[in-house]
Amino acid sequence: MCAIIFVERRCTANVLNPFLKDVAKHDKTLEFMKSLFTMGQALDRNASLKETIILNMKQN
Repeated sequence: MCAIIFVERRCTANVLNPFLKDVAKHDKTLEFMKSLFTMGQALDRNASLKETIILNMKQN
């Protein structure tokens, strides 16, 4: 089983990822679930190119 979840805000992805990992860790029926996330390369209106690159590097 596979799924892709799209969110509008980076903060949602930052919160959802560890939440899904915790759920999988504590619920034996969901222990198969793995969670990763990536952020789009599009610039936020308020973010500079440098900030966007740094945020993407922090994911790795």
